[in-house]
Amino acid sequence: MWYPVGQYLDQWLADHRGLRRSTRKSYGEHIEYYLKPIWATLTWIIYALRI
Repeated sequence: MWYPVGQYLDQWLADHRGLRRSTRKSYGEHIEYYLKPIWATLTWIIYALRI
């Protein structure tokens, strides 16, 4: 099944229940502050280049 990247990353984190609390918090912060914004920017760049 295809998911938007942000939704996939949220689901990935939820599926990894064996992570320590500090690791889960760190991964969640990296997803929110780095990965999601990067993918959103790349999506806009790709869209702009196709026009």
